[in-house]
Amino acid sequence: MEAIVLEGQSLFDIAIQECGSVEAAFDLAVANNISMSNELPSSQSLIKTNVQQKRIVDYFDNKKIKPATWSRPTEAQLTGIGYMVIEVNFTVK
Repeated sequence: MEAIVLEGQSLFDIAIQECGSVEAAFDLAVANNISMSNELPSSQSLIKTNVQQKRIVDYFDNKKIKPATWSRPTEAQLTGIGYMVIEVNFTVK
């Protein structure tokens, strides 16, 4: 069987949704020959692995929950002294 990746889903999201455990992300990565940290394009088809916690899979399915926790860092998220430039967004007084 296959799982279709939705916008913003990571391998960990698919693992919890389809297998009931984040540990299944390792099995999914191996089965699909992808890296754990890869950004998954939406509509990508992934080969499912064994369900580890059926109760959790049923919960997500019954509630129609599709977790999507992956986000790309934006400039707004990159704040702090390490990202400041003198006389641009850091003022010395």
